[in-house]
Formats: sequence, C-alpha cells, structure tokens
Amino acid sequence: MAIGQWALWNPIRSTAMLKDAPVTGSISLTQTIRRALRRGGPSMSINKPPIRSSMEGNPIYTIGYGSRSFDVLCALLFRYGIGVVVDVRSEPWSKHHPEYRKRELATALSVAGIGFSHMGRELGGRPRDPSLLRDGRPDWELVRRSAPFRLSINRLCAAAREGPIMALLCAELDPERCHRSGVLSDALTKGGLEVIHILPGDETMAHRDLRRRRGGQQLELWMG
Repeated sequence: MAIGQWALWNPIRSTAMLKDAPVTGSISLTQTIRRALRRGGPSMSINKPPIRSSMEGNPIYTIGYGSRSFDVLCALLFRYGIGVVVDVRSEPWSKHHPEYRKRELATALSVAGIGFSHMGRELGGRPRDPSLLRDGRPDWELVRRSAPFRLSINRLCAAAREGPIMALLCAELDPERCHRSGVLSDALTKGGLEVIHILPGDETMAHRDLRRRRGGQQLELWMG
C-alpha cells in the first residue's frame, strides 16, 4: 500500500484491523502498528540512534485530555483520522479521571477501533533515570541525548512513515505547558515529521508556528 493512502486511513472504518489490540496493560509501539497494518500494510522497520531524518509519511498529532471527557477526546481523534494513541505520561494514572488510567484507556480505545501504546518510560516528562535529573528536575539536554529517548523518537518517525496517523497523549491540556511540545515535538520535527498540536479549543496549530509564537525558547525556560 502506498504511503499516501495511509493519510486517508479512517479508524471508524478500520475497527476490524485493530480488533486484536490489547485491552489490558500496553504493548510496544511496534506491535501496535504491526497489528494495525497486519491485513495489508508493510512491516515496520526500526531505526537506531542517532535520530534520522525522514520527510515522508503522516503528520503526528499531540493532544492533552485535561478536563475533556473520553467521548470528547475520542471525537477529536476521529476528526483528525488518528488510528494510534501513544501515551507519553510517565505515570499513566489519574485520580480524578479514572477513564484515563492506562488499563481503562486502552480498553476504551480498543472498543473505538484505535490502537494504544504506552511510551512514558522512554518519553515521559519525569525521567526515572537519576542521571537525567538535576536538583530533582529533568535535565532536558541530557534526556535528548540519551539512547532510550533517541531510539523512541526514531520509532515514532518510522511508524509515521509506514503506519496509521498517531497522536501523542499527555494529561496537560495546553501543549505550551507540556513536554510533548518543547521536548518531544522539537525532536520529532528534527527527525523530519510534521507535528500538529490539538489545542485547548479543539483547533490545531503546527509545531513550527507554536515555536515561532514562543520565540524559539526551550521548554525548560518558559514552562511555569
């Protein structure tokens, strides 16, 4: 199947392709994409560090659930043709919104015909590796240079070339206050992807425009 055809991939019509997606826990991004492609798409290749540029493939979206209900979130995923959600929360758990706990979220997305993969260990905003922390806070320059981070960015770039449209999910509603903008999106853009943020008002903004709006500042300099 040609890469361009995946841009028209509609998750509503493709539920059967994802019917064997897990409803408990999480699986790797590779497994998630391969299951989505099993009935007609190419197998996915995984690059290794350093980050390699690719100007082909689908855009990748980012979205935060914030105060959105799951129904509203799912409607947005459908609107933008998103077939796989990549959870980038370090702790995929919510006290006030149990529908966004990892197990419950994976189950609900599977019912909606949307794939799910948790990558918060590698791409979360609270690294577990103490060598990546300074005074208890992430040192983003060290994070960017770490092998797990770079390998995971390459996986996302490879998946965007060959799979359905993906969205990075985090809890923070506003991308300008979330690491998915200042850290992940910068790295994905460097890898050649077009990154599009779904904003609090449900409209979208390209990451390059968001960078211009924040004056090119790094996340750690402007995040409150």
